[in-house]
Amino acid sequence: MIVSIKETYTDFYHFVKNPIDEPAPIQTARHKINRLFSILAIEIPIIAVIGATIYGIEKLGIIDTGVHKLDTLFQELPLWKFVIWGVIINPFLEELIFRLCLRFNPRDLTAYSILPVSVIGNQNIAKVEKYLSRLWAGKFPLIFFSSALLFAYFHLSNYELTNKVLLLSPLLIAPQLITGLFLGYLRIKYNLMLGYFMHAIHNAFFILLAFITMDLG
Repeated sequence: MIVSIKETYTDFYHFVKNPIDEPAPIQTARHKINRLFSILAIEIPIIAVIGATIYGIEKLGIIDTGVHKLDTLFQELPLWKFVIWGVIINPFLEELIFRLCLRFNPRDLTAYSILPVSVIGNQNIAKVEKYLSRLWAGKFPLIFFSSALLFAYFHLSNYELTNKVLLLSPLLIAPQLITGLFLGYLRIKYNLMLGYFMHAIHNAFFILLAFITMDLG
């Protein structure tokens, strides 16, 4: 497992340095499972440390982020509904919204064009596909990082948007930004569902952790 984690970290590091819309050469079920749990082994401790830092700063009274919407949702919903929403429904919706668009095939776009091939011609269709592929490849790093950033800032809506929260937003969204980069990596290298499984397990872990800490408190 240690070897798998090291290989995953190295691959992720090189990917983030230069994001390319290119799937991993190995797509076996075993390889995907190893990647998934290796990513979780890397990501969860990082997010836990950042989350604990934010919590500690709040407890010291240095910052006050107000009432978190998840706390309100937890109080309003029965436990089973909260878990279903947080572990199954919400991760799936967020993967569709923020990461479905990260894989692009120009043939899909031209295939469903309102202009038939008989009008445009096969040669012109090929030119359009080539241009779109070149454009996508050139802009892909911007698209990838924008997706992760939008995903992170979307979670800022969980807080009361005061001036202090906006000022501290880079710290508050850091967990979601890092998670978004890992989820985007899985989406590009493998598929949407592998990212969804990671998202669901991630949420399940931190929901369970919240329950445990509340019981201990």
